[in-house]
Amino acid sequence: MKERRRLTYNLSGSLIPASAERIDALKDHPHSYSASFGYTEVFDVLGGKRNLGVSLNLAHQMVVRQFDFDLNQYSNVADPALVFFRDHDKASGINHRFLDAVNLRLDYRFNDSTTVSYRLVYNEGDEPFFHYTHVNPFFNSNGTVFDPVTAPTGGIIAGSNQTRTEIRPTGNAQMLLSMRRFSFVSNNPTNTLMFEHKFGRLKIDHAWRTSYTHADSNAGRDQEQGQLNIRTTNPIGFVLDNTNLDGRIFTQTAASASTDNVYNPASYAAFVTVAANTTTAPVAQTSNRFDKRSTYLDTTEKTGTINASYAFDTTNPMLLKVGVDRVTRTFNRQEINPRRWYQVAGTTLTGYPLMALTEFEKNTGGQRLPVFDPTDVSRTLSDTTKWYEDVYFNAVQKLTSKRYFDETVDSGYFQGETKLLGKLVLLGGVRWEKMKLNTLTYANKATTNAGYVTSLVETDPYKRARLNAVNLTTKADYTNAFPSIHAAYDITPSLKARASWSTSYGRPDAIQLVPAGAGAINDTAQTVTFGNPDLKPQMAKQVELKLEYFFKNNGLLSATVFRKSVSDVLSGNNFTNGVVGQGTDNGFDGLYAGYAIISARNLGDETLKGIEVDYNQRLTFLPGALKGLAVRGNFSLISAEGELTFSATQTAPVHRSTREIPGIAPRAANLGLTYTSGKFGASFDLNYTGEYPDTTVATLNINTPQFVQLIVYRKDLTTMNLGFTYRVRPDATIYFNVNNLTEQGTDRYLASENRPRARVGSPRIITVGVTGQF
Repeated sequence: MKERRRLTYNLSGSLIPASAERIDALKDHPHSYSASFGYTEVFDVLGGKRNLGVSLNLAHQMVVRQFDFDLNQYSNVADPALVFFRDHDKASGINHRFLDAVNLRLDYRFNDSTTVSYRLVYNEGDEPFFHYTHVNPFFNSNGTVFDPVTAPTGGIIAGSNQTRTEIRPTGNAQMLLSMRRFSFVSNNPTNTLMFEHKFGRLKIDHAWRTSYTHADSNAGRDQEQGQLNIRTTNPIGFVLDNTNLDGRIFTQTAASASTDNVYNPASYAAFVTVAANTTTAPVAQTSNRFDKRSTYLDTTEKTGTINASYAFDTTNPMLLKVGVDRVTRTFNRQEINPRRWYQVAGTTLTGYPLMALTEFEKNTGGQRLPVFDPTDVSRTLSDTTKWYEDVYFNAVQKLTSKRYFDETVDSGYFQGETKLLGKLVLLGGVRWEKMKLNTLTYANKATTNAGYVTSLVETDPYKRARLNAVNLTTKADYTNAFPSIHAAYDITPSLKARASWSTSYGRPDAIQLVPAGAGAINDTAQTVTFGNPDLKPQMAKQVELKLEYFFKNNGLLSATVFRKSVSDVLSGNNFTNGVVGQGTDNGFDGLYAGYAIISARNLGDETLKGIEVDYNQRLTFLPGALKGLAVRGNFSLISAEGELTFSATQTAPVHRSTREIPGIAPRAANLGLTYTSGKFGASFDLNYTGEYPDTTVATLNINTPQFVQLIVYRKDLTTMNLGFTYRVRPDATIYFNVNNLTEQGTDRYLASENRPRARVGSPRIITVGVTGQF
């Protein structure tokens, strides 16, 4: 910059208006705000001239967002005539978070050949309120149609279907209420020291970086909150109807007694689900419980990089580059003090304050369910007439929740670049990587194991948990090489052709690798991810051809075609292995009922083909005031085919195409318009993603001609944003933005649109601010 000093600022406030599709809990907290400040200055120090640069940026945000989520589950069968709507989960609440960031950069030029730079990036998140409620009427016992003679235990009333299902008050037809108040804190300092040296045609740079992240997910700042789960004592009869997900989905049918009414707290009296024993349940487990979570996640990364380049003085310019680097990462996740209490059998909770009105209640007429506030219930946990603690849960969970991962990646590369005939640029090289991985977690011994320790042998729950813990470790070690070559040719001064052949790979992340029993939990997405230590990295080879046309007024039109071959395809988090069941014996210590179970796997080989068109131009050739208009747009089409294996019992891969491969969006487009005229500016953005397969819920009849997959599809999504600016003075511009103009959220369905699977509410957000520099 020419000036010595520059100051920048940005202040804004956001509102989710009452006219938007906001949830009831948001009405008292509809506002957010943001502030940032930047300072840059150049100094003369130690006899030098403009040889020290200082840049400091500070940012602070307070963000309030709603949580509005529907999850609907159906019978896992392919025949539509046998599909019933059996499980509805409505979650609603708010996130209230504070975000702070510091970005400091110091650049010092020692002399004409050496420059050193220090960079500090510090981010901190503080989420004191992550409060939401799950209301879940469900049935998953005998899902056959009731007939008094042929099917007397059937739970489905005749005439039911995938849109409207009526459930008999039998089996485990019940209402589950889960009230949750959590908090979250994270901080991430990153320090980088960089050096650049110039010795004529030889340039050398090296950088040394350390980064540490600590995240703390807790039951409130002082463990004063947590998660309360209660469920109806007796089976209930009800109707589920998915015709309108914004309206009434659940209707209870006539109850045999007032204590079977889901709106009556007396209907949720605690009862024993698992009797006390000397092996897995040292205390009796009841239907109602209170959990406190305290999960720490610590990640450390250290990186060292050295690069050297040399420009040869030849007729045809030539540049050679070499480099090496090392990255070491550690990932350590563990629940520090998880605790659980069970409600005394036969007792009922009543008289406690309720959570904010849930969207479930609002959609069913506003009648209140006993969605008691966990903060108030938490104060009674020491009352032994109502609660007792399962200390063994604490002892076991502290071990089995541990997920440790360390990874070292050493790499090096060689790259050459030259220009021939004044028009052809060639760039090629190869990169090598060697990866070493170690993981650690714990699991409980099976009760049938000869070495299993019972409470009769060891009464201390912490000693018993350690004796029954099994240390699970895995190792991985592989080396790969990735050659590539790129070419660019100037056909005319305005038309350029590019071509490339490249290889790459994608490594599984820690969540996908560490085989922890507790899994990695994502409360927002409602998923539990299991690790698979046998995962291999997916390898890819890609050929790409591109034409670029440059307009005289700085515009660009380009068209790209590509073909990508991938082996050992990683399913990522798009492969679902069922859903967490209800009850304390669901394999997750009774937690996470209704969450999707995800475990990544290598599926096989696939080939992707696509075309992409980009356009960006200022329309200065238009007459009059229209000269201030600019247009940008992008459109892509992708098709895919694969030979994939979805189950360990599958005898041969199956052929799948675009609509059957999760995670591939075949159509996407973006359109942007901007307009400037004097002090005034305006913008409009439209983003479109076509329908695509999102996750695989189940595979049915593997190794038979009837083999089918039940796939969740994400529906077409089009979002629009609108913005206006006005420069009131040289150092101040005010702006007004409306994001998600039409309030579009992500909707998903299972197999057919008659089975809506998930819906995420996404309201309109209005932002007003001022920005400038001086």
